Amino acid sequence: MRGRAQGLIGSLLPCLAVLLAPLGLLQSAQGNSVIPAPEANGASETIREQRPAPAVPAGYRFGVAAIDTKALYIRLADLSSDLPKLVRHLSGNTLVLDLRFVTATLGEAEAFLRLFSPPADPLRLEIRGDWPTTAVPLPEIPADGHPEAVFVLVNQTTAGPIEAALDLLQARHRVLGIGLVTAGETARYQPLPDRPGHEVRIAEALGAEGRSLHGRGFQPHLVPSELTAEADRRGYASWSAGSPLRLHPQTPLTDPDATEDNGTEDPPVTYPTDPALEKAWHTLLALRATGLLSRPEEIRDSAVESSPGPG
Repeated sequence: MRGRAQGLIGSLLPCLAVLLAPLGLLQSAQGNSVIPAPEANGASETIREQRPAPAVPAGYRFGVAAIDTKALYIRLADLSSDLPKLVRHLSGNTLVLDLRFVTATLGEAEAFLRLFSPPADPLRLEIRGDWPTTAVPLPEIPADGHPEAVFVLVNQTTAGPIEAALDLLQARHRVLGIGLVTAGETARYQPLPDRPGHEVRIAEALGAEGRSLHGRGFQPHLVPSELTAEADRRGYASWSAGSPLRLHPQTPLTDPDATEDNGTEDPPVTYPTDPALEKAWHTLLALRATGLLSRPEEIRDSAVESSPGPG
């Protein structure tokens, strides 16, 4: 009798599996993995697990450190195909990308550009020097699919397509700046369009060293003339981390020697405060305090060191 009952149950199991599979109730005995459920047309659809997604997926080749609940510093080892997944997990954060140790091909630079481009915005990636000008097709990305502010650090190791892609991103106001900060190297910054003065505060935040505002420290064609003149008057032609620049975007930049015919000075030049830039500014100050910017060996080519949750 017992053998007949077991045989009957065994014959009913396949039928039971067919009935339960479309409802997503049949799981394998190994952990929480879910097996594909057959559909009427013969295709299969994987039933996804109901687990909360981690703040930052594991297994990526990057280091990440939480500055606060809404600001993250990430040092990438490469611009891999996993980067789009990472960006989706970091939407809504102020993101500081350290690309000082990345080399990439033109295609990888294009993929990087797409991550921070607004949807349906026709952009062209213009590569300087011997690199060709390449049209970049952009995917449809939801408006909330981007970090709210991005700051990128580069140096000579990121020359070529990456730097050119970042130039275009900066011109489109998708990043807050491009800087060069590495021990033994001279700082080089590029100002944001229509926002002169910010690159000076960026240099101060990172504790960068430079020879002169007219030399390698700041490229003359990238620095507004009034900012350069003001810095010279204040004695900042030679500067270092020990004597940082103190120019604020809202600091009036006046020329005491420039007067109108009636003997009055020209009105002061002021620059509006950018909330996103202010947030990145404080983020970089916090980064400098942690020492992460000066200790690349601790994060370079590492796995995720911490996985901060969303703020």
